[in-house]
Amino acid sequence: MKLNGIPKFLLLLCIFILTNLNAHAQLIKQWVDTNDNSVQLDASKIRLDSQGNVYTLATKVTSPDWTMLTQKRNASGTLLWQNSFVQSNIYAKDMQVDASGNVYCFGEDGGTGSDAWLVKYSPAGVQQWVYTLPPDFYVAPARIRIDNAGNVVLGYTTRDSISCYDPGTQQYLVNYMEGVEFIKLDGGGNMVMNFHYQPVTCTDILT
Repeated sequence: MKLNGIPKFLLLLCIFILTNLNAHAQLIKQWVDTNDNSVQLDASKIRLDSQGNVYTLATKVTSPDWTMLTQKRNASGTLLWQNSFVQSNIYAKDMQVDASGNVYCFGEDGGTGSDAWLVKYSPAGVQQWVYTLPPDFYVAPARIRIDNAGNVVLGYTTRDSISCYDPGTQQYLVNYMEGVEFIKLDGGGNMVMNFHYQPVTCTDILT
């Protein structure tokens, strides 16, 4: 059967598709949670787990120290726990949740970038350990990932000083070059692997 030259089955198919698209296009607000407006919060990351729990990571700017604030809410928006890691000028950068519900948060010194910390919380929000990166001239956190064995892998860039002797001027030339660092820790915070790649050498600088 045709309606104005259009096969009926095709018309019904078009109506079904448009109706289905319209249903999926509608966003229904479930809940809203507003933090204390008396302090400055800079949101960094949001993560979800398989149970529908919501994890948020933010920098709480206060004086004299800043706080890396981690919060967990259930699927209904109820706050289950929150925990704070306080350091001078810490700025929250990245967060991951493993299959067991452990939470890994990473932050750096927002003032100099020379210090950085990786913090692990249990599923109940209890701090398990803190790994402090070796002092460096500059650290720029990039990503946290969890491998299949439950190890946490941290990748970031560094800015290192490299001193090269120039036979022509008979002087040492100091340059600051960016490198890449990878650190793997087990669930207990113990070092499993550390790899540093510096793409620039003295030969590159002097030639």
